[in-house]
Amino acid sequence: MRRKLNTWHGYPLSPLAVESGFIDYYTVAEVTGAEPYDIYASEEGDWELVNGDDMYFYDTDGNVYDSEMAWERVQELEAMVAGSKGQDTSRWKADIELLTTHGEVRGVCDYFQITEEGARILMDESNELVYYNEELDVYVLGVCHCGTSWRLVCSSIPV
Repeated sequence: MRRKLNTWHGYPLSPLAVESGFIDYYTVAEVTGAEPYDIYASEEGDWELVNGDDMYFYDTDGNVYDSEMAWERVQELEAMVAGSKGQDTSRWKADIELLTTHGEVRGVCDYFQITEEGARILMDESNELVYYNEELDVYVLGVCHCGTSWRLVCSSIPV
């Protein structure tokens, strides 16, 4: 029998997290010490994406890929095209084109300063967007949804 978890890093899981199997953003904020942060307030340093993927790609069927998955799929499709003997490869070639040139940026609605420990947790356990500014020695979490209570929105982090 599989044991059900009821906490994540010492914080209780919400009913939503238990039901959906993914940690809600409220719990993520509690664990990481998230506080609103204006990354545009200072021109010092550069913000480097250190976790997650701020681009996504679609194939002709509408499947969504992050950058790594898109690259892997392109390698697979190129091998299929190379190995085809008289088959129609136009769809595979169209997918290669889409997956290599038509990425879309994930829109970040808000940024939240998080602790270094919180950043490490997210980098170890998730693909959430985490940025770091070396000059300021600040980590921030990029949140891509707006206007909904964090208790009602799941992150990408499995329970």
